[in-house]
Amino acid sequence: MKKINKLYELRIFIKRTRKKLKRKQKHTNNNYRFMGQKVSKIITIPPYLDLEKHLEKTLDFIKNLGEEVRENESIVIDHSYMIQISQEALLLLTSEIERSIKKKDSSLKGNKKFMPKNKDIKELLNKIGYWKYFNIKSQKNKSSHKGKYYLDIKSDTKANPMYVGELIEFFEQIISFEDNIRDKFNDALFEAVANVVEHAYIENQKIFYIEGKWWLTASLDFSNNIVSFTIFDQGIGIFKSLGSPNRKKPLSDGLKNIVNMIKSKDFGKIPKLKEYPKITLLKKLINESEKLSRHETIGRGNGFKSFKRFINEVESGEMLILTDNISYKVISGETKILEQPLNGTLISWTIKVDNNSNKKIHLKKEI
Repeated sequence: MKKINKLYELRIFIKRTRKKLKRKQKHTNNNYRFMGQKVSKIITIPPYLDLEKHLEKTLDFIKNLGEEVRENESIVIDHSYMIQISQEALLLLTSEIERSIKKKDSSLKGNKKFMPKNKDIKELLNKIGYWKYFNIKSQKNKSSHKGKYYLDIKSDTKANPMYVGELIEFFEQIISFEDNIRDKFNDALFEAVANVVEHAYIENQKIFYIEGKWWLTASLDFSNNIVSFTIFDQGIGIFKSLGSPNRKKPLSDGLKNIVNMIKSKDFGKIPKLKEYPKITLLKKLINESEKLSRHETIGRGNGFKSFKRFINEVESGEMLILTDNISYKVISGETKILEQPLNGTLISWTIKVDNNSNKKIHLKKEI
C-alpha cells in the first residue's frame, strides 16, 4: 500500500514539474495567451505617472511603451497596477498608444484581468473618456469623487473653433466669467490649438507621426478649486519649429541669435546669456510672441503671451511648457533640464478660482 502511495506521489511530482517547465519555457520565449491569441509582450503601466514627482520616469516609460508596441508582433497593456496618473501624463499615454497602434494598424483591446484595480483610477479613466477613446467597454464603477469633472479626451488634425466652444461650455457649467475675460480665455484656447496645426508639423520627422494631430482635455477639481486645460502634440517641438526654414514669419534678431546658437551648440556666442539657452529662448518667445505672428487679427499669433496675461489678470494660475528636454513653468519661473527629452510639446494651464463673485472668474455653486 505504501509503495502505491509513493508511486502516485512520484507521478504527481513529475506532472507538476513538467507544467512548471512548460510555463517557464513560455515565459522565456515571451509567448503569452490573451483572449485565445498569442501575445509576445505584456506592457505593465507603473503605479505612478505624473509630471511633478515622477517626471523623468514618466517620460522614460512613455518612450519605452511606444517602442515596445511598435516592435512587438502583438502586445497587451496592463493597467491593473495603476494607482495615480495626472491629467498631463494621461494625455501623453493616450497619444503614444494611439500613435503606436496606428503605426501597426492594430487596436487596443480590453480585458477585466488588465483593467485598473484602484477605484480612483477606474473613475478617472471612465470620466475622462479614455476607454471610449479606444472603443473599449468601460468598467462599471461607483463615483467616489463627486467634486471632480473631466472633459472627454479630444483629438483632431484641424483647428476647429468647435472644440474651443466645447471647452468653454464645459467650464461654464461650473465657473462664471466676466464677458471680457471669457473672450480673452476663448482667444487663448483657440490659439493653443491653432499653433499646433500651423507650427508643430512643419518638418518631417524620423519617427512615425500622425500629421497635424493634437490631443486635449480639461478638468475642474472642486477639492482644490482648480480649472485645468492640457494640449499636446507629437510635432517637432518649439525649438526646432523656431529654427525651421519652413517658418512663414522671420524671427527677431534676438530670437534668431539664440536659435542659431542652440542649433550650432555653441553656447559661448552670447556672453551675457546667464541661463541655459533654451530657457532664455522660451522666456523671450513669451515676451515677443506678438512680433512673431503672421496674423494681423488681434488675439492670433500670441498664444503664450495672451494666456500669461489672462492668468495675471485673474491673479492666480500657472502655465507649464514641456518640450524637447525643457520643463518650464511660466509664472513661477521653475525650470528643469531633462535627461529624457519629450517628443512634441505639452502645454498645461491651471487657474485657481474661488467662490468670491467679485472676482473676474469664480466658481458657481457646486453641482
